[in-house]
Amino acid sequence: MRPSSQPLRKLLTAILSFPCSVTDEEAVQGRIRAEQISNIKRYLSAMLLANVCNAGILIVALWASPQHQLAIIWATTTLVFTLYHGFKNRHSADAKPSHVSRSTITRTARNALFFGSLWAMLPVLFFTNASPGEQVIIACLCAGVLGGGTFVLASVPAAAIAFTAPIVVASVIAILRSADPKFLVVAVLMISYVTALWRAVCVYASQIAKRVAEQVQVERRVRCDELTSLPNRLAFFEGLKSAFTRLDRLRERFAVLYLDLNDFKGVNDRFGHAVGDKLLIEVGR
Repeated sequence: MRPSSQPLRKLLTAILSFPCSVTDEEAVQGRIRAEQISNIKRYLSAMLLANVCNAGILIVALWASPQHQLAIIWATTTLVFTLYHGFKNRHSADAKPSHVSRSTITRTARNALFFGSLWAMLPVLFFTNASPGEQVIIACLCAGVLGGGTFVLASVPAAAIAFTAPIVVASVIAILRSADPKFLVVAVLMISYVTALWRAVCVYASQIAKRVAEQVQVERRVRCDELTSLPNRLAFFEGLKSAFTRLDRLRERFAVLYLDLNDFKGVNDRFGHAVGDKLLIEVGR
């Protein structure tokens, strides 16, 4: 690997791992990623439907334009990818995962980048040669896609950035090519708005990570003996229920080992409860 590519690789790794970097435990990170993906799935259908509607609006807007054939090709490509993505995720839309791997976040960001690049072609291909009215429609479509995409992908900052960055860059290029000073103000506003959106996305994702990490700690305390830090009665019965479930479904057999500490009452009576607690801690360890 070239030395010049190392900073870029570290930056990409940091973006993809945020906000899971708040903890070093893979189990907690998996729960955070699961919450991130669940938030995206909650609005996935609405996002895909909006993409279909926006593609249709572009065709209608450019129907009388010389660019209408190119618009149909672009809209068809967008429609095919949208339907494919919706069909691929139709079974998992209502399921909330309990643990999600890092590769899922990477794949989500990659899909968002492709989607964003697809919409980035809109201003590059059509804005310069469009009429003033058509330019307004294209600008509105880009603004709506930026806002809606950021809202849906807000829980995964890497995906939100991957989706919006190509659209912003392409829009600025199209505005500069138009050579109209009035649109320069629009470019500045777009950059400032997207910067604010990215900051809001990072804050929102950090709040998700903090809430999930605190929830995991609370769940652990509820299922943990305060003295020995061993799983308590609640955790035992949950594990036993899970074992019986696996026995019924998978015929996976199990055993329960029962341990007893003989004459423990005598230790408490003779040496006191403080010594008895130390004995329990050592046995538990």
